[in-house]
Amino acid sequence: MNWKTTLILLAIVGGLFAFVLIYDNQLDDTKTLQTTAKRVVRDFKVDDVTRVAIARGKGLKDEIVLSKDGSSWKLEKPVADKADDGKVRELVALIEFLDATEVYEGEKAESQKVARGYEDAKAEAQKHGAAFGLAVIFLQIGILLSSIAALLKQKPVYYLGLAVGVVGIVYFVNGFYLFLPA
Repeated sequence: MNWKTTLILLAIVGGLFAFVLIYDNQLDDTKTLQTTAKRVVRDFKVDDVTRVAIARGKGLKDEIVLSKDGSSWKLEKPVADKADDGKVRELVALIEFLDATEVYEGEKAESQKVARGYEDAKAEAQKHGAAFGLAVIFLQIGILLSSIAALLKQKPVYYLGLAVGVVGIVYFVNGFYLFLPA
């Protein structure tokens, strides 16, 4: 193998490594996670709603019930009639971005304790997941280089593939023990 082929292969490996570094920086940031944590109903999608029931206040016995029939909304209670799709969608859309502003003190402390537990578990899983992700990437690059070496019958590329594979194995073990700095 001549030096040009080796240079091209090193450029490809460098490009893949740069892609991994750039992609890692585009993961959800803390601000996005904090914004969605305030939501009253998380993972709420307006299009998934098929029925809305509104219980009225004290002294008012009638309930307002809306249901989705295909793509249009209809009013079931207190009278059966066609509903204004835009107004119903507007009403339901308010729920999607509804943020909690006040929580009872007893519930607040308990919910914060539970939330911290989930956040800690999630953070721990993300640390392990990042290391395993890097391990997979390096192992795949090692396999790629070894395959290219076998096709071209070039030992230097084979040794490069072995070295990259060893880095992948180190990251794999790091996925369990987290001995490398993040």
